[in-house]
This record gives sequence, C-alpha cells and structure tokens, in this order.
Amino acid sequence: MHLLLISIQFFINHAAEIDSLPNKKVYQEES
Repeated sequence: MHLLLISIQFFINHAAEIDSLPNKKVYQEES
C-alpha cells in the first residue's frame, strides 16, 4: 500500500509540473 501511495503522489507531482510548463509559456507570451 505504501508503494502505491508513493507512486500516486509522485504521479500527481509529475503531472503538476507538466501542467505548469504550458501555463508559464502562455503567461510569458501574454506579458
């Protein structure tokens, strides 16, 4: 169970980083 929770947390953190990249590009282009 612990490994599953860790892998889920890692996946969420990794997905958050991927989602933040396009948002940063859009923010830089607008400004």
